[in-house]
Amino acid sequence: MPFISRDTLGYISRILSALPGEGLRLILAEYAIRFFRQKDWKEPAYRRLVKELRGNMDLSKNSYQKTLARLPEIAFVPGEDLLGFLYISLSGMGKRKQNGIYYTPARVADDLLSGLFSKKRPADTSFV
Repeated sequence: MPFISRDTLGYISRILSALPGEGLRLILAEYAIRFFRQKDWKEPAYRRLVKELRGNMDLSKNSYQKTLARLPEIAFVPGEDLLGFLYISLSGMGKRKQNGIYYTPARVADDLLSGLFSKKRPADTSFV
């Protein structure tokens, strides 16, 4: 994906390894907060998302704050599911395969779904 480089993902992955078991959720919560600040969003749904991602983790530990502060900046891209992309990129391949977790960019999913419900029919429907 062009909006998050492989080097950036590698760096974030190294930071993830320094966090406890729920580190991925902490990283996603941190980026959710950053994206929301970039867009100045204050809607309750966004706050609820961050609260759910953080769960019951005690973030008062200075080491967590220092670790999260080392995360590189990623610019919010309207229409892109950056949190979903981060999740799928940072979660282990074995876990993803086992649970059938795959990432499809929102733009691609929207194009596929709009074509599915389009009233236009293809000229050749012999494959049906």
